[in-house]
Amino acid sequence: MRKAHGWTADDVRGHLDIGEWEFALAMLVDVSDQNSQSVRYRQLLAEVADLLRLDRSVAWCHWRAYEAVNGVISTDLALAAPEGGGRQWRR
Repeated sequence: MRKAHGWTADDVRGHLDIGEWEFALAMLVDVSDQNSQSVRYRQLLAEVADLLRLDRSVAWCHWRAYEAVNGVISTDLALAAPEGGGRQWRR
């Protein structure tokens, strides 16, 4: 497993060993968001989230699986400083 936020596969296993299932799932979802993963991997995460009754995680994993199949357009937005041509706040 690749690292995301410095986490490793051993970190995930450690949380599973002590029963922190939700945290381990969150780590795996985060890793999958940082790296390209298969549709099946994302479906498995959704199944686990469903077993844990984490509705928002289920929806997120299904959405990411949909993106893996159909593609996605993403963008990063940044505010420009007024000096750089950004809009000024008027009171």
